[in-house]
Amino acid sequence: MLKLVAPNKAITITSHVLPPRTNLSITLPSRDIITDNYASEIIDPTIANKFMPDVGNLGYEIEDFQYYTWRITGWSGLEKRITSPEFAVGCWKWRILLFPLGNEYRNSEDNVSIYLDFADPKGAPAGWHSCVQFALLLWNPEDQTSYVSHTVHHRFTAEEPDWGFSRFYALHELFAPSENRTRPLIENDACNITVFVRIIKDPTGVLWNYFINEEIKAEESHLYLSTKIVTPDIFARHKWFDLDNFIDWQYPLSDVPQIMVKKSETYSNFKDLAAKHLGYPAEQIRFWTFCDRVNKTIRPDTPIINNFFGMTMEEINTKIASGHSELKLFLEMAKPINGKVVAFSKQSNRVPTSKK
Repeated sequence: MLKLVAPNKAITITSHVLPPRTNLSITLPSRDIITDNYASEIIDPTIANKFMPDVGNLGYEIEDFQYYTWRITGWSGLEKRITSPEFAVGCWKWRILLFPLGNEYRNSEDNVSIYLDFADPKGAPAGWHSCVQFALLLWNPEDQTSYVSHTVHHRFTAEEPDWGFSRFYALHELFAPSENRTRPLIENDACNITVFVRIIKDPTGVLWNYFINEEIKAEESHLYLSTKIVTPDIFARHKWFDLDNFIDWQYPLSDVPQIMVKKSETYSNFKDLAAKHLGYPAEQIRFWTFCDRVNKTIRPDTPIINNFFGMTMEEINTKIASGHSELKLFLEMAKPINGKVVAFSKQSNRVPTSKK
């Protein structure tokens, strides 16, 4: 077991150390060859496949891969918003962005919020973008089996320079053993945050460009599907008898997140996009299509299970949903069972229950 010596400063950088669970067949480098160099010099980059999908199987080509670990002590005294020292991946500078008490701007005060942040958006060339797949891990430096991780991909731009998880993990579960861990994630007021970063080549120039909050050329509008998502937060604010409704006097339409997605995009990619855009771990959410009932109310009708991952969004809309010009979805969040959040069953079709 590798042990790291706690630094004197409140926040500093230590060696790049990968925290495997005991059931992962990974061998860490010995302590005497651990350095502050980048991961590609000391570790097999395929180890990242344990924490995020192998993009090679999806037909993508990796331009660069690095990983970086940020050693944090004095957690209880941290400011509301802090960033790690910068590190280089793909010829650009990046850093970890941390909200120890949650990102209040995303209504996630009960969760720690962690993001990957492009360090110099103002200095980026005009039209700059970088397609990045990354995984974030928060772990106990004294027990490498005690960690939590989430992965996502994003098209970073100067206008959208940070991405990650507003609800990375519940604050009340950070300081005590949970989910079958024998030790807490944060112990003695210290933890490590590791990020694995893959820069993905974008030969077409439009990889993962979903035109969120962007104008689409009129002659191309027929290629896209407007998708509106009712989240648990919107549902909680709803004051009437139906589960939800898209009428202004119920709640402002601007509150309903809207994503313009290509009709040819797969549901799997859309789910990942929506999860990162809304700040939820993808494996903990499930979408339901709506149906219009005879009493003119709208209810979730059919869950989009994992078996549909390969379907296009146009197929989802025509074969599972109503086939209207606009797709409306309900987002269901997995609930903890005995204190542990589990992924949805591939074929479960339990209807979401009303809050009333």
